[in-house]
Amino acid sequence: MTVETGCPSNDGAESGDPIAVIRRALDEAYEQLQSSNETLAAANDELRTTIAELETTSGELETANEELETLTKELHTANEEIATISDELRRRSDETDEVNAYLTSVLDALEHAVVVVDGDLKVRTWNRLAQQRWGRSRQDVMRRSLMGLDLDLPMDEIAEALQSLLDGHDTEPVYDLRSDERRPASGPCTVRVAVLRPPTGTAITGAVIVVTAADSADVGPSADRR
Repeated sequence: MTVETGCPSNDGAESGDPIAVIRRALDEAYEQLQSSNETLAAANDELRTTIAELETTSGELETANEELETLTKELHTANEEIATISDELRRRSDETDEVNAYLTSVLDALEHAVVVVDGDLKVRTWNRLAQQRWGRSRQDVMRRSLMGLDLDLPMDEIAEALQSLLDGHDTEPVYDLRSDERRPASGPCTVRVAVLRPPTGTAITGAVIVVTAADSADVGPSADRR
């Protein structure tokens, strides 16, 4: 009987060797640890970069907040100034309304039709007798060109005189429209044209046309009769 004897292979021996198994496990663990350390180091670098960016952003936000606070203060100051100006404008507007109402009442009390025009010959004032004489309300004529109102007056002559006055000439003519040949449909009258200046200063701001009905007309000998 033949007995075969042999010895186990190295692989088997190694695979069965506890120390070899432990070493292999340690090597694998070390490799994993190295990989984890590398990953951790990369993450740490990214974290440092992120922290630096956050610090920069925080500084920028702090600067922006300071600028915003400054801007808020400036806006608050501006709002206070605007409110003050608005109150002043409202007060002056009320005063202007009072003055205009007073002037309107004075002009309405006159026994003449009064029309005031600005430098562009646009109507700025149209009193009560003007409304009655031509049947046009203030709202209908205000800021409209005098030449477009189709009044029964010698408008070409009046417009020429108005332009002459606005150009600085001193002659303030009077038109006698009481004769049969020149009598307007709205009734015989005299028309006076005068320059309009503010109480102070020499600048011409417009002109005034005063139409006086024949029954109250009083044309002096020095008037320019046409």
